[in-house]
Amino acid sequence: MRTRSPVSPLLPALLLVGGCTASPRERPPVDVVEATIPDLQAAMERGELTAHDLVLAHLARIGTYEDRLNAAVSVNPRALAEADSLDAERAAGRVRGPLHGIPVALKDNIQTTHLPTTGGALAFAGYVPPYEATLTTNLREAGAIIIAKAGLTEFA
Repeated sequence: MRTRSPVSPLLPALLLVGGCTASPRERPPVDVVEATIPDLQAAMERGELTAHDLVLAHLARIGTYEDRLNAAVSVNPRALAEADSLDAERAAGRVRGPLHGIPVALKDNIQTTHLPTTGGALAFAGYVPPYEATLTTNLREAGAIIIAKAGLTEFA
């Protein structure tokens, strides 16, 4: 299913709202593209980076490259709120594990209850399943933030 991504109209609003609540620094001190998960966790432990900053940086990258790549089928409109909640947990001394506050993208054949799951097929455009895949639940419980659904070949 290769159509123009519906992601683009949503991103400016998310970035605007996210930019209003983010820390005053313009860019995270960590290279969020090249950093490993342990690097990101260490930066969050040191207070140099928040899950909010990390999600905002990845939303900005999606906004920058999506028109050319057409890789994100949908973006989670609650990603920044989820990041804020996980930042509050970290501030209270509760870290769920190594994925706490880390944004991830799921292939569009992995079921989520908050984003459409199409499997790359036009027949399922807009279908939001009534239940999540075990993988999705496990990632959420581990503190990962489902930031987007990634495109794939039909039913791949």
